[in-house]
Amino acid sequence: MPMSRSTSTPPVPSVSSSSGWQAEWRRRSPTPTSIAWTSIPSGMLRSAASCSDDLPNASEPRAMIPRRIVALAIFVLFCTIAACTPATVAPGDPDPSGSATATPRLGDGIVRVALDGAPRRLGLAPRFASDPIGRAERVIDNLVMAQLVKRNDAGQPETDLAESVPTLANGGARFDGEGAERRMTVRFRLRSNARWSDGKDVTSADVVFSWQLARRPTGEGVVVDTAQRIERVTAIDDRTVAFAYYSHSSARAAAIGAPNRLGFLLGQWGPTLDPRMSYGLPDSWIYPRHLLGGGGADEPLDALLARTGFDRRPVGAGPYGIERWQGDEIRLRARTDFHGGKPTFPAIVARVTTPAERAIGLVNGQFDLAVFEGDDAAAGVGLQRAQGLMVDGPIPTDDEEVVRFNTASPALRDARIRRAILHAIDRRALAVDRFTERAASAALVEDAIGAVTRNDPERARQLLREAGWQIGNVDVPSRGVERPTLRLLTTADPARSRQAALIESTLAPYGIHVTPTRVAADALFAPGGPLARSAFDLAIYGVASTGDRLSDMLDRLTAESANRPDSRLTGLRARAEIALEGTERQAILTDADALAAERLFEARLYVYPRAIVRATSLLGPRISGSGIGITWNAARWARG
Repeated sequence: MPMSRSTSTPPVPSVSSSSGWQAEWRRRSPTPTSIAWTSIPSGMLRSAASCSDDLPNASEPRAMIPRRIVALAIFVLFCTIAACTPATVAPGDPDPSGSATATPRLGDGIVRVALDGAPRRLGLAPRFASDPIGRAERVIDNLVMAQLVKRNDAGQPETDLAESVPTLANGGARFDGEGAERRMTVRFRLRSNARWSDGKDVTSADVVFSWQLARRPTGEGVVVDTAQRIERVTAIDDRTVAFAYYSHSSARAAAIGAPNRLGFLLGQWGPTLDPRMSYGLPDSWIYPRHLLGGGGADEPLDALLARTGFDRRPVGAGPYGIERWQGDEIRLRARTDFHGGKPTFPAIVARVTTPAERAIGLVNGQFDLAVFEGDDAAAGVGLQRAQGLMVDGPIPTDDEEVVRFNTASPALRDARIRRAILHAIDRRALAVDRFTERAASAALVEDAIGAVTRNDPERARQLLREAGWQIGNVDVPSRGVERPTLRLLTTADPARSRQAALIESTLAPYGIHVTPTRVAADALFAPGGPLARSAFDLAIYGVASTGDRLSDMLDRLTAESANRPDSRLTGLRARAEIALEGTERQAILTDADALAAERLFEARLYVYPRAIVRATSLLGPRISGSGIGITWNAARWARG
């Protein structure tokens, strides 16, 4: 998912760089699809009707009524679980109490997973997706594909195709050469029993091929990631592969020779390093060369996967293989020859759902596992009293909602105005509006800027007075010829429309007049869109994390400082390039946070909460705030 933006495309003034953060909001409301595989039991509907008649209008598009559907789901569950009114269960309907189900949970050896989005393409890249489509793709890809070394739920490396995790301490990573030719070399040894789902061995040639694919651009453009910092990958033998990073001299030569793709290396000093070197290719799956190696050398990865049909029926080295993908259901069969050992469950069935369908299906035993993310988190938390279910969370994720200031705007050039606005905004009220009380507490994670800009109305008014903003006769601020009206830019989805209205009403008593402008997400994040053109004073949108907070913060500062030399930022980036240890990188992050707080061009409003709900008899799924996907360790799930 998001790393730095292509050097060939000017970055928009936002945080992240690949389409992951854009897709988070562009795809939040997927195209309505028919969910023919399940229905709300008639008894449950009758029970819900006895409690409330606020049912969604069938003529409304599904994408436009998510909060009403979630509310209905919670109301249905309250009525059936807490028995607010006696429910009449029709013959053949599953028992809504959860005490009996049509099929005993896991009794047939199948784990049924509810997806919150419809996958579009599989096998593209294990980037940390936060939109429903990206999360759904990651759930399936984790089951089918494999990496050399993967990231676990604690954010630490864990072996996959590789026998061990190479480090400087164990000798798997080392420095070779002297002076300007000194470079980092990392070796991986493949497991002897690693095989593709078609039965062929995984070899070092597949790893070399996968690195070559990872360096190609996709429809998202060139992404600056670990693969781009590696000069060459060499197959030592069938099971041993060496990754050689650029030296000081070779980095400069590469940047001059290919400025559009490798121009970021021009300022490299010393050997090129990457804190994720132990993963090999942390942003890429390992692909089968014997199936995908016949295309043109410059064919983009996404085009290659689509042309070969790999994105619909991938052949991977993961614990499961796709048996059938029909409509909204994907059925996967366990691989008995999986290098990590035969999975406990012979099959996993994943189905696309709405929040209401997930909630009701979990209670009825139609599903054994589901993730409730962001706006849907409260619906998952609401199942805490359901029999036979375990709710983990809500917890904060790495993804966040931010307010961005156009520091070039005449009204906002003075940092005191920006700070006053943050003191005036009630972040808790925004989080409760977005996620309800059930999940709001998990969303309110304070960062360095939040710690010094807490909601403080009196401080907000004091800063406005100091900056020369006074309440005029028409109850708006006036200072010389500056326009007192602030343009608030955001996406056109219902949740952000409410948030924009809440900010507008919150700032009005301070004499700050706000005019919200709502545009489609595609338009908002387009290269020539209003963000890129700085056609706003304030903007609110979501940002998906790469999983590396330091890289994320430096990317934000770089985008904000575009076309302006900044020695402090240059120094931070230089320090980060050679920092491999966690304590050292944390110290750099502290300095980067301080620089961001000083400039105050952007601030977190809240993070996105997450909850997972699983059958109590399903052991193994673990909640994580990162975007690794709930199925990352599915081969080790067990029946309790």
